[in-house]
Amino acid sequence: MSREYCIKKRTKGKHLRYPDRQKLEWYIRENQHLSRKKRKSPRELWIEGPGYVFSNEFGEHISYWKLTKHFKNVLTSIGIEKRRFHDLRHTYAVSALRSGDDVKTVQANLGHHSAAFTLDIYGHVTDSMRQESAARMEAFIATLKKA
Repeated sequence: MSREYCIKKRTKGKHLRYPDRQKLEWYIRENQHLSRKKRKSPRELWIEGPGYVFSNEFGEHISYWKLTKHFKNVLTSIGIEKRRFHDLRHTYAVSALRSGDDVKTVQANLGHHSAAFTLDIYGHVTDSMRQESAARMEAFIATLKKA
């Protein structure tokens, strides 16, 4: 019993029929070879632009909506409730300040016009930081008394 393999040709919608597997495999390999020749390397397709943090595969601007959609899909896949993409910025700022980065560095990284603006937004962190600072100062003074 002979099997017939069928491939739909995209250009005219006709079906190409191949009576045996060897001819079908040859056809597939030949098309893959031709498409590799036609395909440009990623370096040739990459657009040198302003250096977006998030870009598409060609270095072009990616829309807010597309980025948000992918972000929400990732959150859903790892079981995290809904969050805004912008929340990552706040998470970074709070984490940076808590880990000991100075306000001027965080201000520069966030692109804020002044350190005061950064502190106005993320000032809620300073209460815990104040307590940690007092504990560090107390430990420092204790080492001075021993000397």
